[in-house]
Amino acid sequence: ALGLAYSVIYYLDSGVRQRGIVIAEAEGSYTLAIHIHAQVEGSICGEPLKLPLQTGAPLTQPHTHNERNLIHWEGKLDADEKGNVLDNTPLKLGTFMDVMETQFTDSCLGDKCNGDACNGNPGKLTMLVNGQPTNEYRDYAWKDGDVITLRFG
Repeated sequence: ALGLAYSVIYYLDSGVRQRGIVIAEAEGSYTLAIHIHAQVEGSICGEPLKLPLQTGAPLTQPHTHNERNLIHWEGKLDADEKGNVLDNTPLKLGTFMDVMETQFTDSCLGDKCNGDACNGNPGKLTMLVNGQPTNEYRDYAWKDGDVITLRFG
């Protein structure tokens, strides 16, 4: 039991959960095995953003479980020997929103696009990542622990 407790504590303190594990698949071929999550919060015209639950295919695409607006990814991605992902398309916010079947561009969220009426005024989409404004929108490759805020209003 002590060994298990030590292993769990080491795992939690090591940063492996956030970084993943680099696996040598063959000569010069590597994958990064990761299990990460990010929170998507926000609103459309003052109404809370509610993305679908239990949507997407684990191990092949970003998905949700029973926690509202929590992106999950677990699986392997092609990487270099240092663990840098070669194609981060599965981790892009646009990929996640496509899986959720939610329209998302640099000017639209759901059924609202910049200039559409929102509480009697023209609305505009804004995006923050961990409290900092960004214009990456669909291209943002989320990381473990990110809090992504989308507001149309």
